Amino acid sequence: MILDTIKKEIDRFNEPITIIDGFKFSQKKTIKQIYLYYNSKYETGDTDDQGDKKYFYNISRVPCNIGTKAIDFDTKHIKIQTAGGGLPLRTWFFERDLKFWMKDQKFGQTLNRIFHELPVLGSVVIKIIDNKIHFVDLRNFIVDQTADTLDHANYIIEIHNYYPVEFKQVAKEKKWKNTKKVLKEFNEGDEEFIRVYERYGEVNGVYKRIVHADVGKDISDESGDHPHPGFTLDEEVVDGLPYREFHWEKIPGRWLGVGRVEILIDPQIRINEISNQQVKSSYYSTLRLWQTRDEGVARNLLTDVDNGDLLNVEDEIRQVDMADRNLAYYNQEIQKWLGNRDEMTFSQDPMRGESGPSGTTLGAMQIAQAQASSYFEQIRENVAMAVKDMLYEVIIPGFKKQNNTEHILRIAGE
Repeated sequence: MILDTIKKEIDRFNEPITIIDGFKFSQKKTIKQIYLYYNSKYETGDTDDQGDKKYFYNISRVPCNIGTKAIDFDTKHIKIQTAGGGLPLRTWFFERDLKFWMKDQKFGQTLNRIFHELPVLGSVVIKIIDNKIHFVDLRNFIVDQTADTLDHANYIIEIHNYYPVEFKQVAKEKKWKNTKKVLKEFNEGDEEFIRVYERYGEVNGVYKRIVHADVGKDISDESGDHPHPGFTLDEEVVDGLPYREFHWEKIPGRWLGVGRVEILIDPQIRINEISNQQVKSSYYSTLRLWQTRDEGVARNLLTDVDNGDLLNVEDEIRQVDMADRNLAYYNQEIQKWLGNRDEMTFSQDPMRGESGPSGTTLGAMQIAQAQASSYFEQIRENVAMAVKDMLYEVIIPGFKKQNNTEHILRIAGE
């Protein structure tokens, strides 16, 4: 039963893998941490054990924005070259048509979203169906964690959660079967969504794409209750994947790339600890406490006495020193972790558009900027090569099929 296979693969995905002795990795946990930390949220909630608010000192957004800016390029940088023996005029016409198609399909916005999400998540996956681009939500993307690329993955599963109205629209558009049975089972249950799995992988030695609906209920027979097998909505043999993947940095042994947020998890945790210790300390340092050995004195000098009262006590009243003498230590350690952030993400002052510390020479600033730029140039080149492959292997062939009819190109001006 295909649903059993899908659920076993999801269970396997939810378990961490061992990249090397002492180094375990969970893609599901990592994606969750990235979403939380990038949006300044704690896994354990925004209040501590004493009910006080925990403040989040976000150090990952700036490196992510720097990365986005450093690798960005536009559709104007995409050029069509004439092959040997080709006709330059034909190339010129084709490039103009392609530029118009890119504008019509808002391909520039697609590139901008890739550049924005890539340094954050470490990987971006897009799906191309009928020459239209759709971004894949990595929170609902199940893949063999040990695969180097998607082409080498034993299984790929997308989870789609649909409301009934949306399910009907998608089913009609894609001409799915068994939709009435799915809706009937859904209406008789108490699920919030109709869950649909889209799986790519081998079935009995044949590589297939299977779209299967899980109705989320049990059925009964003579052998007792067992999970409902669900309904297959679509099934076809495929010879390739509709996905294109982009990665920021890669680690051997895992599919998910390494982004800026993940690499800054430890500095983020420690800076949050220091920042909240400072906040707690500021609460205590604002308290006004006094001490005396006289048991007859008022218990609270702020509420039990009036301004100008004369206290006749057997022992002097002294204010308790609540000053925090660790501020210099806190600031010093924060600067140390911020320096660690800048070193790991090439986010030094020149890349942030800021002047360096006092005494930093112009030559040192230029060297730091040149080193960071060369690092980002390599990332940009990798992304550009992936975009080139996508255009050459998927977009342009599909575009040529749509564009092979006779048409008129109007040229205005001198």
